[in-house]
Amino acid sequence: MCPASYILEVISFVTALISLMTGTSVLIIYDPCYAHKDLLESFKKSRLRLVLCLLLMAFPSLALVVSTSALMLAMFIAGVTSDKLLVKILTGATCAIFIVLAIAAIYVFNTPLQKAVRGDNKDTTDVEKGPSVIAHGSVSR
Repeated sequence: MCPASYILEVISFVTALISLMTGTSVLIIYDPCYAHKDLLESFKKSRLRLVLCLLLMAFPSLALVVSTSALMLAMFIAGVTSDKLLVKILTGATCAIFIVLAIAAIYVFNTPLQKAVRGDNKDTTDVEKGPSVIAHGSVSR
């Protein structure tokens, strides 16, 4: 294996561990906050305090993203630099699947993102008033 993959695996482990520790501390620290109204009100007094609180609450998820990305990159580097042909083929197939999934995600989320940018943010969950089924299958208008 390439030395870079070892370094990325260590980075992955460390960020996962940091994510676990931060997530636990967020639970321990902010659980009593909801019992005390004064603590919740203090977040409204300073924007910096609110932003730092939100960053602290989001940090475990962000650290897990970094951890997963580093581990995936380490596995890809190990697969590409492998001496085994089957491992290289499987790594190439996995890369191709990720590219197809990225293209599919762009295709699926392109229209809602364009609507959000243009400001055509009508709620698409509203259905025109039509017959509705109520209890026992009766239809009302």
